[in-house]
Amino acid sequence: MLPWLYKEQQKWQELHPPIRLISNHGTSLVNAAKSGDGIALLPEWGISQQLAEGSLVRFSVGQDIRVSPAEATGIYLLYQGLKYQIPKVKVAVDFIVSQLMQQPSEYLG
Repeated sequence: MLPWLYKEQQKWQELHPPIRLISNHGTSLVNAAKSGDGIALLPEWGISQQLAEGSLVRFSVGQDIRVSPAEATGIYLLYQGLKYQIPKVKVAVDFIVSQLMQQPSEYLG
């Protein structure tokens, strides 16, 4: 589980909110937040539709909260070049790349 971080006096500190749900499945986290089961720290590019329709709202706590002290984070896809020749790996890689390319350029860095 990645800790939530905030900056206080130029130093990153861990934030430990009460935990109701831990998941690495984005849809489950979105559904839980939409159901009022708590708050979720999610990337805006992944919830842009829910933000636009108002089913999720962004709120500020007066601090920049993130899971990494890095100024920019990214999505990385690692695979062995030879494995890319396996049809199901090629289909998966091509699908992920095509989905990321459909996102607004402001989120692609």
